[in-house]
Amino acid sequence: MAMKDFDFKKFMREKGERAALIGTGAVALLTLIIGLVMSIRANSPAANAKMIQGPTDALSNALKDGPGGNQPTDADKPSQAQLSQVVESFKINSIDLAARYHSADLFAAAPPVDDRRGQPTVLKPSEGKAAVVLAQVKSYSFNDTYTSVWVLKDTNLKKDQTHYSFSGYTGMRGGPGAMPRMPGRPPAGYDSRFASASDVTGVESQKKKALPKSLVPLKDLDKKENLEQRRLAEQTRPVRMAVIYASFPYEDELKQFRDKVYGGKASLAEVTNDTVVEDEPLKEGEGTRKVERPAFRFTEVEMQRRLVDATGRPIDRKTGLPLDDPNGGWEGTDEKGNPVPGKSLDLRSKYRWFLFLVGKRTQPESEKMVPALKPGLWMPRLPLMGEGQYPDDDWVKKEELKDKMPKLSKALTDYDPQTDTATGPSQFSTGDFDVFGGETGTTTGPGGPGDMGTTTTPRTTPKTTPPMPKSGTTTTTGPRGTGPGYGQPDVKPIEYALIRLVDVDIEPGRIYEYRIRVHMANPNYGKLKEVADPTFADGVELPPGPWYNIPQKVVVPQELQIYAVNQSGKTPERGAVAMQIHRWIDVLTLDKQNYFIGEWSVADRVEVFKGEAVDRTQRVEVPVWDSSLEDFVLLGLPDDKRKQAGVEVPFGNPARPSVLVDFEGGRVSYAHKGAGTVDDQEREEVLVLSPDGRLMSHNSKADQDDKQRKDRYDAWKRRLKEVRDQTRSAGGGTGKTTDPGLNK
Repeated sequence: MAMKDFDFKKFMREKGERAALIGTGAVALLTLIIGLVMSIRANSPAANAKMIQGPTDALSNALKDGPGGNQPTDADKPSQAQLSQVVESFKINSIDLAARYHSADLFAAAPPVDDRRGQPTVLKPSEGKAAVVLAQVKSYSFNDTYTSVWVLKDTNLKKDQTHYSFSGYTGMRGGPGAMPRMPGRPPAGYDSRFASASDVTGVESQKKKALPKSLVPLKDLDKKENLEQRRLAEQTRPVRMAVIYASFPYEDELKQFRDKVYGGKASLAEVTNDTVVEDEPLKEGEGTRKVERPAFRFTEVEMQRRLVDATGRPIDRKTGLPLDDPNGGWEGTDEKGNPVPGKSLDLRSKYRWFLFLVGKRTQPESEKMVPALKPGLWMPRLPLMGEGQYPDDDWVKKEELKDKMPKLSKALTDYDPQTDTATGPSQFSTGDFDVFGGETGTTTGPGGPGDMGTTTTPRTTPKTTPPMPKSGTTTTTGPRGTGPGYGQPDVKPIEYALIRLVDVDIEPGRIYEYRIRVHMANPNYGKLKEVADPTFADGVELPPGPWYNIPQKVVVPQELQIYAVNQSGKTPERGAVAMQIHRWIDVLTLDKQNYFIGEWSVADRVEVFKGEAVDRTQRVEVPVWDSSLEDFVLLGLPDDKRKQAGVEVPFGNPARPSVLVDFEGGRVSYAHKGAGTVDDQEREEVLVLSPDGRLMSHNSKADQDDKQRKDRYDAWKRRLKEVRDQTRSAGGGTGKTTDPGLNK
């Protein structure tokens, strides 16, 4: 049979088992034969031992003491310093091989896990917004040196208690707190002209009587004679501030801490309750003390700003020209408010000064917004005289938050307080008030506007507080079973937290761009034995997160706004055009007396001729706060001898004014065949030269329809009517003005 006709598959099916047995037997027989041959040829055990003994004896003789020997001497031994260095190095860099790289079964369930603490990173904020707020801060009334405060005597109060508080000081009889020291000198530009505390003369309120007041040094506020039946006098403080908002991925940051620091084995509740021990400086020359703080906490939000033009290009502060570097121009300020290129804004210094002036009172927070307020990410808002002036309050009230900040809005909508029981860190440190994370309580107490009352914070606090460590000790409490949150069930935190910063150092007519980044505490600080890398235990803070540019620019309005508007419709004199001027008044000086205003005022109709200065003094009524009446009254109410209401207010700078260059249009007359003379009203084109040499073109139709102008003008009219209705002149006037336009 030919080889090609051989069927291998058939052969294996029929003869395969027999062939396998024959092959196995042949291999076994061959192995047996080879083993017998090798055993016959091998030396005897005695011969092998004799062969090895020779080299062994030679080595032993070489290592013996004596002449020609190689035994180590004292000179060959390492020095004590070398031994110490090796031992110390071994302590730092040694690895517990038995504990970390032990042998495993052939089919292990999981690879060995390194449970040492890793280093987290700080995430980037998102969806930023910006706004300008021009308002009146509700401040206490001080003397020129800010060492004394005016106190009102109110006999309607009970004799056994007072109703005022100042900088956390509650004047309840029986346990007054210690007064904090004044936070340094006033900011640059905030001089004694802002320290007026005199009452308004010539006017009084129809609803209230003036209360007697006295000037009391701050250090004497806790004395009995200064406590009973008294409250602190208030006054307005004009403020111009930029408010910056952003959302921070709070839940993602918390999960990252859990995964990188705790290997994903801890609950989120335990992460928020882990602690680190830090050194807190005491008074000068007294050293430091050990303070236990939360390991997961935000320390601050850093912010820088730069000037830009109308197109968004960064410009030089001095020349106003565009910069060559599109990424340049970022700067901050020092404690005096001076610009410092490349640095960050000193948000604390000036804001602490305002917090001092308001007695550490803050604007109440919206109940809806409270879950998104995490300490270290937000600055409390200064209390204002008016309501609804902060954008975030307006967004919540009008349900516009979902349009302005959709991520934060969704986070607040989805948030369930029943599933978030993690005990976050306290809002306040034991030192000075921190502007990042203030009180969320109310600003009014049982004593009225001058009493903050008891500040409440709608945030859970730990049921048990860990004891403070003694000086020189190290604590490693945390999610390994020793921290205060150990054993808590996992939580569902809010997805996004609110970032809110306030810059009270902006200038009118400027356009600013801001950028921010978040700082967090280092959860591994001082925990050298627990970290995967010794460098992770260095530094109280983590490296800051990446910069986030706020997309919306901050446009600060000029303090003087000029419009080509003829408000009354009355035809001006030939060669003149009717203008309307709006001015933001911070401080108004009359007869060497300073009045804090902080409001817009309007010269509603000013006739200006070609080549004439637009800036001029106009007689208008101005609302002002009277600290003794605790009410707003009008400066310049008419009395029996005065025909026109108001006081002389400079609208602009007469020494360096804007000038009317030319105009065309307005009311014209022309002859029409068959109809005689026809009067018509054309829109006016007005050209004004600004003090800095720029030509500004105004169109009467555009200015008339300008929404911002109309809203500001209407608000001014309502404001005057509101104050006028509750104010009368001390001379017995009616409280009505003789200007028919203001009595409508």
